[in-house]
Amino acid sequence: MTKACFSTLRSWLPLRGISRLALGIAFSCIVSTAWADYSVEFLRIACIPEANYFSVEYKPLSGSDVFPSGNFDRRVSLDRLKMWKKHGYFTPANLHYECKLAGASYILTSSQPPASDKGMCGGAPRISLSLRRNSDLWLDSVVFGEDCFGGATTNRFEVFDSRSVSLCFSPPNSSQSVCESLFHLDDAIPQVTPLTQSDVEGFFDQRAKASNEVRRPGEAVPPRALSLQEFKKGVCGFEGFRFPEKFEVDVIGDGEFTEKLGPQIDQSGVLAKRINVSVNRAGKRVVLLLGAADPVIWNIAWTPGTTVLAALASGHHRQVVSGLPKGTPLLLSSFSAKHGPCKPLHVGLSLNRGDKRIVNRDEIDAFALSITGRKADRVSIPNRHGQVFIGDPVYTDKEVLTSPDTPPDSFANSTLPLAGDLALMDAIQQGLIRKTTRGDIEIWKALKPPIALMWDTSSEIKPRGFWKSYVVMKAFKFPAGMDRIGFTSFYVPKGVPRVEGNQGSATVIYLDTMQCSGPFCVPPSAPAR
Repeated sequence: MTKACFSTLRSWLPLRGISRLALGIAFSCIVSTAWADYSVEFLRIACIPEANYFSVEYKPLSGSDVFPSGNFDRRVSLDRLKMWKKHGYFTPANLHYECKLAGASYILTSSQPPASDKGMCGGAPRISLSLRRNSDLWLDSVVFGEDCFGGATTNRFEVFDSRSVSLCFSPPNSSQSVCESLFHLDDAIPQVTPLTQSDVEGFFDQRAKASNEVRRPGEAVPPRALSLQEFKKGVCGFEGFRFPEKFEVDVIGDGEFTEKLGPQIDQSGVLAKRINVSVNRAGKRVVLLLGAADPVIWNIAWTPGTTVLAALASGHHRQVVSGLPKGTPLLLSSFSAKHGPCKPLHVGLSLNRGDKRIVNRDEIDAFALSITGRKADRVSIPNRHGQVFIGDPVYTDKEVLTSPDTPPDSFANSTLPLAGDLALMDAIQQGLIRKTTRGDIEIWKALKPPIALMWDTSSEIKPRGFWKSYVVMKAFKFPAGMDRIGFTSFYVPKGVPRVEGNQGSATVIYLDTMQCSGPFCVPPSAPAR
């Protein structure tokens, strides 16, 4: 086949030279030889809405399999490609494909420039692929399939039930496949940072460095290869910080009965706790590892001669640290806000009342070891007033030091919409909702609403399993944090608009239609309790 003959063919068929060598070689026009030497590149796509499954993989096939007749006729060859497309094999040039799963639209786009006889890799142009979920970009122009230059590529991805995305890669200059999870969550779609080609290359760069490095003095943990999720989020640790030879590690957990004295600092629906930590370890250098489920303002103070080297605060909801001077290494991470690279730090106590025994010490030590290179020297919890003493108690403010750089009150955010109980209290003041009364229950008993009820002699109705019950008076939208304020019930009379927003663990009953949604709805025929 001559260059002219080959160029004409490559201009309209997605061929890739197996040898990937110069196209300046004189080609024979013998058809069977031409198809044997070249593969046809496909993206094999499976979209199964009934199973909530979507996958795309790079699938090169030999030309003799795709075009068994060896016929170069354009019309015949295009008909063959249509046949392959019918069964899920798509050519990557200018491809736009949409798959709808569980109410979400996944949009795949790919491109591939036409082959050229210029340069060593002109006959093997790279495929560029992007993936969106609705308007969110998940894969951003990654190299898909093979790379003539020997770089890292992506060759497969799968979406399962809109809850996880796994990807398979080919490391640089290797045909071995490495599969990783971009994310996996059981209860929500996370905010996914787009994965770029630079990310793919950086991911394999750090794997290569980790395999060649050894632990150096002062490093917290031996270098290790990060997973894709870890690489995207960052390492849970004080990057660039060298721990001294001698220091102490103090882990402080959240007290179960600590009062919520702080302001609203996030949208969890829970007021922040303020936990005051006084470190009295004269002549010692201390690293603080702080963890809680609720949002917490950790207020740090120390005695003269004590050095707080660094602090980490990681929890389910937002964690902030006050009192430390600017420049102190500080790492904050919260699971619910998908902020920060660390898993929530939890201090588990015995379930026996009054027993302060730590039941997950091994887990705590493993966490401390991964961050600092040593186990926890002490594990503490605050008293009900939110006070923790590291070392001997300190009884007056004059005995401790604290920095004015970040005072506790600086974290109060008046611009945040009210959430949780605060928002419900505000809605009552605005007349949008009101508390349920005994008169309401007497009326509703005759209506037999589809909800399991119980009542007592108090002035307020107490539906079974609920501590809070409200009547919606006007247009009302559920505030953020409904999952965190316990079971509630909302009764919507005739003529009142439907309640908008995420109801969380609340139960809602529309009294005009007896429609019920929520955990305590029961069939109308079921007996009320």
